[in-house]
Amino acid sequence: MSWSGDLYLTERAVILSIGYELLQGRVINTNATYISRKLSLLGYEVKAIISVGDNYNDIGKALDFAINALGARIVITTGGLGPTHDDITADAIAKYFRKKLVLNKEAYEMIRSKYESAGMEMTESRVKMALLPEGSKPIPNSVGTAPGIHLRLELVELFALPGVPKEMEAMFEQYVEPILRARTGIQISEGYLEVMGVPESGIAPLIKAIAKKYPIYLKSHPQLHEIESPLVKVYIMATDKERSKARSLCLEACRDLENKLRTLKEAKIIRSCECS
Repeated sequence: MSWSGDLYLTERAVILSIGYELLQGRVINTNATYISRKLSLLGYEVKAIISVGDNYNDIGKALDFAINALGARIVITTGGLGPTHDDITADAIAKYFRKKLVLNKEAYEMIRSKYESAGMEMTESRVKMALLPEGSKPIPNSVGTAPGIHLRLELVELFALPGVPKEMEAMFEQYVEPILRARTGIQISEGYLEVMGVPESGIAPLIKAIAKKYPIYLKSHPQLHEIESPLVKVYIMATDKERSKARSLCLEACRDLENKLRTLKEAKIIRSCECS
């Protein structure tokens, strides 16, 4: 993988996936894939995806590593916001940032109205979902019951979302994404190129040269057997504040690489450059 130091990305982000079910392999972490893709297209540099169990100490260490070691200014957590005893994410976040865990009236009303409409009362476990770190805002949950958490501090902005994929995706698209999009103003253009007949090791020098020449992100992905049936897919991403400039840069770099690949006798381009 080659990153150009001139690639225009605004801020670093870390995704923190919380839940023992992830560590035990009982659940596939599709949430992290979804969020990392979204963040990348919004112009953020995802520094790490961290998975930890429902443990205060581990969550605290992960937050500390994300913010202080990796320099993340955006942290998005998933999981641990429900009504059960092991749903400790809100409390763990509060403890790490030295905030009180308080009953958020807005979150309470969000939860109460959902249960009331279903003819159900507010129990202690349901009230628990309205306990948020002091100073945070609840993120509306249009699909489920547990609200998310939006905590804005001096150096970091944190979004805590439920672990249920449908809930998380809806909350991200409806609440988180508009905030992050306005924060960056970055435009992304990406494209693909596929070449057959040359192994990844054979085109590596050409990719390296293009990565040095242009301020882009470039990554090759072998699709078939490296020696017997070489097929390589090359991904290119360019960024700029103006979409037209990002697309022009993506196309220029992609076509340059394609022309260089055509000089290789064994190479056959089966997918030419297209940048969205």
